[in-house]
Amino acid sequence: MKRFYKVVTRAPCPGGFEIHLDGRPVKTPEGRILTVPEEGLADGILKEWAAQGAQIRQEDLPLTQILVTVQERIPAQRAALEKEVLAYLDTDLLCYRAGNPAAMGAR
Repeated sequence: MKRFYKVVTRAPCPGGFEIHLDGRPVKTPEGRILTVPEEGLADGILKEWAAQGAQIRQEDLPLTQILVTVQERIPAQRAALEKEVLAYLDTDLLCYRAGNPAAMGAR
């Protein structure tokens, strides 16, 4: 998609921050305003959008993609996702035992 904005800013909102492109908030594919709960994350997302060239490349917006997933997919599919993750609870795929670094191996 061609870049359509010039200025990227952040604005405080209830629940955190919004990222604005030329004064308009970034929206999710479902049309919701993307709300960023933490200032550091908002700064990272702002930098992602500001770094876009003439074309917007989704693969260069990883923080935005993760946050969109959290806000749109997780609430609707939470029970199914919890069941899927809990299936690994008794396996070593959830907790990998490592010898190095020593502090991690001790934990």
